[in-house]
Amino acid sequence: MQKYWLLALLAISGVSLTFAQTRLPYKPYIVAGRVSLPFNTSNEDYIVMQETVAGFPSEYDILMYSIKEDLMYNLTDDRKSTFSVVPPNSAIDPTGNWLLFYSFRNRKNGIYIQNLWNKEVTTVTTNADPYFLCSWSQDGKKLLYGEESGLINTPNSVVKVYNLETKATDTYTLTENEDYTVIRGHSNPAWSADGNSIFYNTYLKKDGDFIFQYDFAKNQLRKLVRGLKPRVNPASGELIYLDNGALVGFDPKSNSTRNIFSAFKIENDEESTFDISDDGKSVAVTARVGEFPSGYIRQSIFIVDVNTLAFNQIEVKDKSLLYPQFLNSKEIVFQIKGLMVAGKDQIFQLENKLFKSDIEGKKVTRMFNWD
Repeated sequence: MQKYWLLALLAISGVSLTFAQTRLPYKPYIVAGRVSLPFNTSNEDYIVMQETVAGFPSEYDILMYSIKEDLMYNLTDDRKSTFSVVPPNSAIDPTGNWLLFYSFRNRKNGIYIQNLWNKEVTTVTTNADPYFLCSWSQDGKKLLYGEESGLINTPNSVVKVYNLETKATDTYTLTENEDYTVIRGHSNPAWSADGNSIFYNTYLKKDGDFIFQYDFAKNQLRKLVRGLKPRVNPASGELIYLDNGALVGFDPKSNSTRNIFSAFKIENDEESTFDISDDGKSVAVTARVGEFPSGYIRQSIFIVDVNTLAFNQIEVKDKSLLYPQFLNSKEIVFQIKGLMVAGKDQIFQLENKLFKSDIEGKKVTRMFNWD
């Protein structure tokens, strides 16, 4: 109760708080809905996440949580904003200072980037394709995105690249082959380590999910391997992706693949996510370890050493773990899904909670203890 009075007093007075030498121009905020998709920032003390407020249509705000002070800040404060990206893509750029989000402000679905610390906002486009997953370049200087073509759920062969430094936008046509074009909401684009190309997956009618590589300078498209959700290791340049229930690595130079993790089956759906540590030494991945009595899948998080392939398991009793993100090389944050409604029809949903763990899984703690 004392915390709520403190938050209310600070919000009314408009006091600007300073944490870890970072002055935040945001008012403290109490979570009213559920939170999802945690993303790390350049400061380990802060996590950015999305809040969902009940209602139709759903209303969203994007929040930033201070681990040290146990306070929540509202970044967008318009009930119209959403990430529209899911791991392994990130709403936060590689420098940890810029937030990417979609918003239906001004009655148009636009893509915006916002500085986390001074609230500076840049409009990338007001004609965003809501089904295309944006992707930051490895240096955080460019943003890949798609624009609305006017046709719903159709293949899209055109992608755009926004340069944060020059404010210029370049347009690229990936291919005229309709089978190889980007399927909205299914592309999971990822940049190469050198920034010269992108990887994306699409669903082929005959072959299933396949990953492609597009070279910007050569205007060249290359069909690589079967799989989905490609992500590039920032240290080694290795392409890491999901295929047939396993986490796999692909070397674009030698065209060789290797199995990184398959001890437990990785479900190929939106809840099967993974994150690569900034030093490229570890990957955190969700995998199926059982089922709840109702039949819902129960997942744990596994921290895998990409060199030795040894792994640690992180569990929370009677919960399914989702959306792992590295805070640093030694800690991750994640969400849980658990039983929300008991009775004949058991419903498992994301809970309004966020957890932190060491990569050995020995110390799991809940972060904010207020709902």
